[in-house]
Amino acid sequence: MQRNELFQILNQYFNIDELKMIFCLLELDYSPIKWQPKNEVTDLLLDEVLKSDTQHTLIKIVEEQRPFLFNLPRNKDKSASLPALDSKTNFMMLNRGGLLKLLNSDFSISQLYQLANELDVDETSFPAQQTKIGFILDLILFLETIGKLDKLRIRLSRHYLDQDYILPKQITFKTVDDRLKKTRRMEMPNTVDFLPPLHERIAFYLSTEEVKTLCVGLGIDWEDLSGANLGDKAKSLVVFCEKMNQLNDLFAVLEQNFPTVAWARSQDI
Repeated sequence: MQRNELFQILNQYFNIDELKMIFCLLELDYSPIKWQPKNEVTDLLLDEVLKSDTQHTLIKIVEEQRPFLFNLPRNKDKSASLPALDSKTNFMMLNRGGLLKLLNSDFSISQLYQLANELDVDETSFPAQQTKIGFILDLILFLETIGKLDKLRIRLSRHYLDQDYILPKQITFKTVDDRLKKTRRMEMPNTVDFLPPLHERIAFYLSTEEVKTLCVGLGIDWEDLSGANLGDKAKSLVVFCEKMNQLNDLFAVLEQNFPTVAWARSQDI
């Protein structure tokens, strides 16, 4: 696959946070990326890939993330490339890409805030993120910069291996909800009580596994939902529930399982 073809695919089908994710998966430095336009970030990624001779790995990642572009079947096991996480030693061997995959797959945004709090990280010092992947990337980069990435690995090993260990609940859903509302108000300052669309709230608060469980409770096949990422899947879920007159059921399940989140209907469902 030639550079121009890769550029077109990356620039058209991946957002900036996903491009930073690819940097991380390739163990490349994404810290210089600040507020550049996406085409510049794409160019920077391809330049770094050329320097590090990782084009083959990049193509594999693109195929895994966007299989529909290559008529490939979807890979249902997103953790297949992770080592067996059955000992502290294996957790300590997780690189940035492995940490990214694990946190993105198994943790909701509220749990990530709780984890950051336990690691003495003030998440409000990060740029306000609209995507979970963006927050994870900022967290990994911050911990790596201050030399505390091993502390994250140790916390994760406790979370998975110590049955008595529970993430602290010092940060509540209300804190997360307030943070999200503040972010949206910065974008729409004239809207006092603006509430983001339902699919954005679902993608923001819930992990992929939690949305899959939600689908099971509603009798919906996750694989029938369109989209290549959690945000698109959440949007497809809401549209499906609208068509099938299941919106009330969806709200009921959300309110029952995540009672501290504002699930009231917004102007834009």
